[in-house]
Amino acid sequence: MSPALRGHAARYLVAGGANTALSLAIYWTLQPGMGAVPAYIVAFCVTVLTGYAIHSRWVFREPWHWRGLLRFPVVQLVNLAVGSAIVALMVHRLDVPAWAAPLVAIAITVPLGFVLVRAAVARRRPPS
Repeated sequence: MSPALRGHAARYLVAGGANTALSLAIYWTLQPGMGAVPAYIVAFCVTVLTGYAIHSRWVFREPWHWRGLLRFPVVQLVNLAVGSAIVALMVHRLDVPAWAAPLVAIAITVPLGFVLVRAAVARRRPPS
């Protein structure tokens, strides 16, 4: 892995961790009143714009651009679909506590998210 790609990956983890903490706070606040999957979806929607801002400017050091702003939520929908399916499976089929289910979803979707976000945000690719 090139030094540039390692830097992107390290910053992605920090930025994603901060955005994920915000998402979890929203999820854990809303989940008791609305259920696991709707709360997960609301938390996702709220954090899409902060995620684009952080990932484009700080992680990949790209200027904001309309194409990236439009592509970012689209590729994040893949993570939403995968994460929501995992939360639903964990809570409704495997009887995992609702507070823990998104932690499993996050562990599975982080690597997928890196690839998708990089493709959506970066106009140029660093050498691999």
